[in-house]
Amino acid sequence: MRRPAPTQNETTFGLDEMFFSTTDHRGVILDGNEVFIRISKYSREELIGAPHNIIRHPDMPKIVFKALWDTILAGKTICAYVKNLAKDGSYYWVFATVIPIGNDFLSIRLKSTTHLKEIVEGLYKELLTVEKSSGVDASLKVLVSSLNSLGFPDYDSFSLAAISAELSSRHALQSKKLKTNSNIASATAIINPLYLSRIRESLFKIFTLINKLSTHTNAISDKITKIGDVSKNIEFSALNTIIEAERLGDQGRALGAVAQHISAGAAETKKLNSNVNLLATKMLGNLGEFRTIQLSIALSTLQVEMLSCFVEQWTADTTSISEEGFKKNYLMLTTLISESLNQAKPIILSLGEDTQLISSEIENTFQVLKILNFIQRSGSIESARLSDDSIFSHLFLAIKNLINESEALYAEFSAVINDVIKKDVTEVIKEYEIAAETIATITIQ
Repeated sequence: MRRPAPTQNETTFGLDEMFFSTTDHRGVILDGNEVFIRISKYSREELIGAPHNIIRHPDMPKIVFKALWDTILAGKTICAYVKNLAKDGSYYWVFATVIPIGNDFLSIRLKSTTHLKEIVEGLYKELLTVEKSSGVDASLKVLVSSLNSLGFPDYDSFSLAAISAELSSRHALQSKKLKTNSNIASATAIINPLYLSRIRESLFKIFTLINKLSTHTNAISDKITKIGDVSKNIEFSALNTIIEAERLGDQGRALGAVAQHISAGAAETKKLNSNVNLLATKMLGNLGEFRTIQLSIALSTLQVEMLSCFVEQWTADTTSISEEGFKKNYLMLTTLISESLNQAKPIILSLGEDTQLISSEIENTFQVLKILNFIQRSGSIESARLSDDSIFSHLFLAIKNLINESEALYAEFSAVINDVIKKDVTEVIKEYEIAAETIATITIQ
């Protein structure tokens, strides 16, 4: 099929006009929804069986498609801004998410509503110029360098940031929820759109909370480091007090006993700190896997949006695709939603367990610190009998300050864990259960 000459005319489409196509491993189009056919301006017969690059615009750098194919052939999902070429020579920009499905691939496209598209447009022009003069390898170096300068260590990071930004922007711009017209439910006789609306809202809540949780990783790591340092200082100060008490002989026996108790308490605190550190490190490891959770939930949200649009589009015109074709694509999308949710499940549930255990260990540590405070006060009283300016007064004052600092740090840590993370994780688990339960009810019988 002869490729049309590009024009400067743009084909526009609406926020709710999402579309998709499926291709095989060679890039041959297997299927697509009515919006794809309408916007590309080809007929269904012209598209099915044609190579997907039939809509490739010459303004697109080759390196983008190389990165795309390298990624999806490795079994991974990728997102990209793409300028496409319609049959009449007009162009249309999309934000595309390409997902491996068995031996084939699903590409979901939507209208971009963020500033990232404008940034990418400028970058693509630069990449195209480099490719023409120096080739694809040189273009790759420019792509990586440009992403780094924007704060992205690699393309995967950019891809995740882009889909997160686009979904957030869409949610903010959509002035109405999914249609709940009873005609839709009766016409399809397959699904009540209220279910899709419920799943969509639950997924977006999870998506928002997961993004919020990921911002606390640095705060947690910083608190753990500081608490560990203070714990070591308490133990060290208690050891100094014991040494000084031994020098006094019988006169320092009472102070030595107090210091021994402080040392034992410090050792217990150190043990609890170690437990908290191990649990927090495990949780941070899960937080570090937030790219997996974020992508899984983002994909679930995107797929629900696509499913909702697909149901509405088919309901509006049931002649656009056969009922068999509708059911096939419906099953594909619902299966993908379930798979994306299942991928996030173990990490989400593990976060719930981790936060509960950390919360319990923090409470145990608080109790030990209270006992240490009481012992320290006894030591301060006993040291005052020797002299207000004795070395013991300074040592116990130092211990007091360290205990107070430790309590303050644990209070801050507790606030992050209990008031923010534990609360948000609980909400995530609740919304996850709602989404998982609801998706099970919308499978075609």
